[in-house]
Amino acid sequence: MNGITYFRLVSPYEGDITKNCALTGSEVDNNFFTLEGRDIKSVELVNDKIVVNLVNGKTITTDPLTENCVKDLEISFDDVNGILTIIKDGVTQTITGFATSYNTGEAISVDGTLVGNGLAKSPVGISPVTKTGQYRPVKRIVRYTDGEKLPQSPNLFPGDRYLTVENVNDYGYLYNYEGLKKIACQLREANSPWRIPTKADWDDMLNAVEPNEDFRNHNDARTNKFLGCFAGKFLKSKEYWKKETENGGCNCGTDTPIDYSESSCGMDCSCGHNTQCNPAYCGEYGSCYHKCYEDNSGLDKYGFKVVPAGYANEAKDFLYFKERAYFWTASNHEYRDAYIKAFAYNKSSVLQDVMASDNYMSVRLVKDFTGDNFNEREDILGSAYSTVLMPSMIHGSAIWTSVNISIGDCDCGCKHILPNDGQGLTYSKKYFVNEWNGKTWMRKEVAEGESVVVFKDGEKNYAEYRIVNGELVDVASMTYDDIMKDITTTITNLETEIQTLDAKIDAEIERSTTKDNEIEANVNSITERLTEDEAKIDKNIQDIEDLSANITEIGTTLEALDAELEEEKQTRADADNAINERITSLQETVDNISGTVTTVDGQTIVGGSYDKDNGTLTLNRKNDENNITVQFNFNFGTF
Repeated sequence: MNGITYFRLVSPYEGDITKNCALTGSEVDNNFFTLEGRDIKSVELVNDKIVVNLVNGKTITTDPLTENCVKDLEISFDDVNGILTIIKDGVTQTITGFATSYNTGEAISVDGTLVGNGLAKSPVGISPVTKTGQYRPVKRIVRYTDGEKLPQSPNLFPGDRYLTVENVNDYGYLYNYEGLKKIACQLREANSPWRIPTKADWDDMLNAVEPNEDFRNHNDARTNKFLGCFAGKFLKSKEYWKKETENGGCNCGTDTPIDYSESSCGMDCSCGHNTQCNPAYCGEYGSCYHKCYEDNSGLDKYGFKVVPAGYANEAKDFLYFKERAYFWTASNHEYRDAYIKAFAYNKSSVLQDVMASDNYMSVRLVKDFTGDNFNEREDILGSAYSTVLMPSMIHGSAIWTSVNISIGDCDCGCKHILPNDGQGLTYSKKYFVNEWNGKTWMRKEVAEGESVVVFKDGEKNYAEYRIVNGELVDVASMTYDDIMKDITTTITNLETEIQTLDAKIDAEIERSTTKDNEIEANVNSITERLTEDEAKIDKNIQDIEDLSANITEIGTTLEALDAELEEEKQTRADADNAINERITSLQETVDNISGTVTTVDGQTIVGGSYDKDNGTLTLNRKNDENNITVQFNFNFGTF
C-alpha cells in the first residue's frame, strides 16, 4: 500500500483512507513504511533541474531553473519611507506609499467617521463617536445556555445572522503542561492561526504596555523576578482581586498620584524606618522593587482582563485564588520546565519564573495581526472567545484572547481542572451577533444598552431586544412594563391620594357632624333661651308698657306736684316774707324793750335775741338762769 491509513482525519490525497476506528498493527506499520519511503534520500542538480531522490526509489524533478528567469535582479525596501526599489536587468523602478511601522506620515486619509492611519500600531477603525447601538436584524436567537447551537453549512448563506446567548466562565480552566501541548496539538490539526504564546510573545506585549522605556525589561531571562513597573496594573481586571491591605506592607503613607510615565519602580523603600520592608510585599529577598506605596489594583486599560485564578500543584492543592494569576508560555526552560508569567494583587509589575510541568495554570492564546483579521469574538476549537487587539513592540499589534481558555474534552485529551476546585467561580452571560461570511462566523459582542431586531423568536415577529443590566430584554415588553410601572405608580399615588382624601373627607364629615351636632345643640339651647327671652321680653314689654303708663301717670302727678310745689313755694315765700316782717317787728320790740326790765309770768326779763335761721326767740332772765326759749314754726303756729 502506498497510501496512509487514518483514524479520523479525511485526507485530500489520493490513496489515503479513513477508518473511523482503531488501526491494526499492520496498518500502523504500513503507515511508517510509506512515510519512510517518502523521505528524501538525496538532492542533486542535473541539467539545470533539481532532482529529488526518495528512499523508495522515486524521483521528483523540477523545470529548468533559469528558464524565463531574470538574470540580473536586485530588490531593496526602505522601511522608513515605505519605498520599494526594483532593479531588473539594469532598469530601476521605485514604488512608493507602503505603510510601515516607521512611517511618519499618514498611510491613508480618513474623515471624522474613521480613526487610525492604517499602520500596524494604528489600524483603521470606525470612530467610537459614530458607532451606533442598533445592529442589523438577525434571524433568530440561539441560546447556548439552553444547549442550542448555530446552524451548520450547507444550510447557511453569506450574510445570515443569529444572536447567541452564552455563559462565559470568567476564570477559564487550569491546565498542566501536558494539557497545554494537547491544546497546541488541536490548534495545529485544525490549521488554526491561534497559538500558545511563547515567552517572546508575552515579553513583546508586556514591554509594549509599559509606559516608561526604562522598565521594558520583560524579555529578561532571569527567573523568580518581578519585571517591569506598571504592565501588571494595566492588564489586571478591576474586579475579582483580593483588596490590598493598607499599611500591610511597605507603605510610606503617601497619597501622591503616580505618573506612570515618569515613576521609578526601582527605589529602595525602607519607609523611613529601621526595619526593611516586608519582603512579601516589596520584593524578593528583602529588597524593594516598587515605590514605597502605590495602589496596585487593576485598571484593565486594554480590556485584557487578567483574573486571579491562582494555580494548582501536582497534588491539585489550589493556591493563591483571588491573589494571583499564572499563565503558561510555550517556551521550555532546559527542556524540562517552562517559563510562566504571573500577576499579583499587591504588585503592579509582572513575575517571571519557571514552573514544573505538572502544575496547573491558566492559558491565553495569541495570533498575528494582519490588518484585517481582528474580530471581537472568535470560535476557537469549537468554543467562542472574546479577543482584544494588544500593543506589540515588534509588529505594532497582536490579537490575544481577552479571557482564559476553557477548552474541555478535546480530541487530544486535554488535561484541565477548574480553578479553586470550582469554588467561588463566576460566570457572565454574554450576547453575540454572529454573521456567516460563507466560510466562517464573524462575531461581535452586543454591549450594554445596544439593541438588535430578531425576525422570529417563538411567536414574536420582528421583536426588538436590548441588553439591559446584562440581560436580553424585549424592548416592547420593557416599554410596556415601564409604561405600566409608571401608570401603576401613578395609579398607586392617586389611590394613596384618594385614600388620604377619603380619610380627610371622613375626618371632615366626622368633624362637621360633631360640629353640626354642637351647633344644633347650641341652636336648640339658643332657641330655648330665645323662647325664654321672648317671654321675658314680652313681659318686659308689658312691664315697659305698664311702666310707661305709670310714668305717664307719674308725669301727670309730677306736673300736679310741680304745680302744687310752685304754689307751696309761693305760699312759703309769702310766709317767709310774713315771718321776716314779724321778726323785724319782734326785733324792733326787743330793741325797744332792751335795757328795760320786763316780767313774764312773774320772771324778770333783762334782754333777748332771735335766731331767724332756726326760728328761735330767746328771752334772758336776770340771773341768766332758766332763760325762756320760744320756737317758731314756718307756718307760724301759735305764738
